[in-house]
Amino acid sequence: MLIRFQLENFLSFNQKQNFSMIASNLKNKNKHVFEKNKVRLLNMSAIYGANASGKTNIVKAIDLFRFITTKKVPTDISKMYFRENSENEQKPTIFEVEFIKNGSIYAFGIQLSLNNQKILSEWLYKLFPNNDDEEMIYERELVDEEYTVKYNEHTIIGEDESRLRFVIADMKTNTTTLLLSEMNRNKNIDIDSSLYFFEEIYDWFQNDLKIYFPNDHITKFDYIIGKNKSGNKELNHIISLFDTGISSVSLERISKDELGEVFPKHILEDIINDMRQIEIKSKKKPRSNSVLRSQNDFFQISNITNDNYDVETIKLRHGFNKTTYDFREESDGTRRLFDLLDILLNSDTNKIFIVDELDRSLHPNLTYKFVELFYEVALEKNIQLIFTTHESKIMDLNLVRQDEIWFVEKNRMNESELYSLDSFKERYDKRIEKAYLEGRYGAIPLFNSFESFINRESED
Repeated sequence: MLIRFQLENFLSFNQKQNFSMIASNLKNKNKHVFEKNKVRLLNMSAIYGANASGKTNIVKAIDLFRFITTKKVPTDISKMYFRENSENEQKPTIFEVEFIKNGSIYAFGIQLSLNNQKILSEWLYKLFPNNDDEEMIYERELVDEEYTVKYNEHTIIGEDESRLRFVIADMKTNTTTLLLSEMNRNKNIDIDSSLYFFEEIYDWFQNDLKIYFPNDHITKFDYIIGKNKSGNKELNHIISLFDTGISSVSLERISKDELGEVFPKHILEDIINDMRQIEIKSKKKPRSNSVLRSQNDFFQISNITNDNYDVETIKLRHGFNKTTYDFREESDGTRRLFDLLDILLNSDTNKIFIVDELDRSLHPNLTYKFVELFYEVALEKNIQLIFTTHESKIMDLNLVRQDEIWFVEKNRMNESELYSLDSFKERYDKRIEKAYLEGRYGAIPLFNSFESFINRESED
């Protein structure tokens, strides 16, 4: 679970900024808080700000951090430092995250030269909140074009130390790959190994952290794939709560030709070949399914054989009418809602969903209802939702806590600054939405008057 994220010198962020999921000492809505390792964490946070204030840049920072951790330094980042100050071209960019994985609290960070697409350092610490102590696990730093590595010799022992030393020596001049990434590349680390922390950290970035931008499709269709063709009862129940007019969702068989009208032939061939390989290697039954998503359609491929397979798509019913409708016939808002449902219906625990523009295409009441239902789901499993939004309707202290609301605003130096509503110490009965739109907390667009524009044109 996410505890804290820090960033510095990235896009519109100049000075170090801190985003935290640690709950404050507020006494209301304790159901929005869960405890892990004696740390009280929030299930949700919403980030507000005017257009171009830097909201999306927070998501981009976490996404880049994830990419570098699980892959390598990309080549298209040379201009992603804070460019309002020319000196920042030579200053390092810093990302650091604190999180809980398998009962341990870790702090993992990297320091980059974006201009040179180079890793300057990386570090991993284990934290102990009970006594405010920390333990260095390893540090890697670039010195005179070669990396020096320090590691905890009391933690990494025996054959594990020899294995680590070998990888360190092999990466002495590798400036684009993290030691953490290399330790997980085509390597299995046994759970009993003193190096297992490498796999835990990597798995948190690779599998626990889910990041979605506005045009990404969140849902994996898993909640519809099922054992009966009448659809999933839980899905049908939850979709009815949003008052979209949809009464049920089901699967319907279609031809391969219909699928071929949506996806190019070479893409389908690659997918089918990959599925055949999975079938060959897997001993599990039933056969594997693969879900394809276009902008306007869902498809499921199943029952792969040497020369055949089944294709199904979802069909929607409205009210008591027996007529079915294609997914593409629904509104943008309904299709967006289906994209978000995986957050509510996914059976996974300990996931962190980060969604840029959660409210895109959604009616304000649908966004409000989604957040309301998320809290109910979060009571049953440890998941977190962090999203950017313009939807002020959510700023209802009957719905959220003060420490769940964050703002991003640019100062006079054009630097994005991040701060929490909780810092204003507002009353529980305050009308936050009204105060926000009136500019009480900043992070809203400011406009010049049309009259001043006309006067300036006349003077010219």
